Amino acid sequence: MSPEAKERLEKLRISTPAQLTAWFAAEQKLIETYLSEDKLFLAWGLSDDIIFYLKANVQANKLAQTSLDLQRTFTESKTFHSMQLQVEQTKALLNELANNEGWTSVRQSSNGDHTLYRQEPGRDQYSFKVTGEVECDVLKIVAVIYEISLFPTWFPFCKAANDLATVSRFHKLCSVVIGTPWPFGDRWLLLDGYGVDVAENSQIIVNVKSIDSSPHITVPQPPAGAVTVWMHLGGFLLEPVSATRSRISFMVNVDPKIAGVPTALINWISGKLIHVILGRMREAASFSADSEYAKRVTANPAVYEYIKKRLEEFRHGHPGM
Repeated sequence: MSPEAKERLEKLRISTPAQLTAWFAAEQKLIETYLSEDKLFLAWGLSDDIIFYLKANVQANKLAQTSLDLQRTFTESKTFHSMQLQVEQTKALLNELANNEGWTSVRQSSNGDHTLYRQEPGRDQYSFKVTGEVECDVLKIVAVIYEISLFPTWFPFCKAANDLATVSRFHKLCSVVIGTPWPFGDRWLLLDGYGVDVAENSQIIVNVKSIDSSPHITVPQPPAGAVTVWMHLGGFLLEPVSATRSRISFMVNVDPKIAGVPTALINWISGKLIHVILGRMREAASFSADSEYAKRVTANPAVYEYIKKRLEEFRHGHPGM
């Protein structure tokens, strides 16, 4: 808990069950606001504060029963469990991107793009990641990632990408078809992707994982001949380096549904698919004012004007960025 949060809780003057319940409802509303703005870690931090305060009341025998009831209501709620899963996934992604221990370096280009690979012990899962820097406005990079239906124009070997549902501003469900070399069939993924706004820490995070169902969609059937594969963990990390330059990291942990994956296929995935992603992103993000990307940016101010605002707030606090 931060010193500011501790001080805020210490200043509370709550002496009746009604006051405690009203405070709890206001905190829950603030969490919902943070979540609607994709500020996952602010929402999770506030959740920790709520639990800490209610537990302290129980230990001090102060409004103990009401505190216990509210704590149980909160920790058993769908919102709390959804936040918990998203925080765990986001932390796992950040940890994988920050730590190269156990990874094998596959290729490093003169421009700094670095691709790594790891087979997961005892599992039919393979992890790949690539990191590098892109000279481009961050907003354009976000557009390249956000506009899923345009993935076939830049993402290596992407044959089709369909927006299936927009759950919230930065939360989408989609399906993607990736072509693979003969004799392997196309690979189909049903994906849940959501952004996490941590601009105050110079980060924009995009989590991606496979799902097999969702209350927001009727699950489509994969194309004829395509094999459904499972992405256990994946996503992008964007970190502004300057006003026109960003560091990008991309990682996937996937079960390709191929028994005894041959070395040749691993090399193909590493070199022909993963390693070229940043180069393709650079090309896509250099879109002109009359491009399809530009039209979509203009047509969706709820997303892109908000991102502009958050980036301006970040740059205001970091002169020169």
